[in-house]
Amino acid sequence: MHKPEITIRYCPFCGTKIDPLGARYCKKCGAKLTE
Repeated sequence: MHKPEITIRYCPFCGTKIDPLGARYCKKCGAKLTE
């Protein structure tokens, strides 16, 4: 069986892992994220 692809996103400003994937703001530094 083929697993769904999981893309791990990181904040481009502070490098924190973005969780959940649909988040619009970094929870650590508050930067607005783009898809």
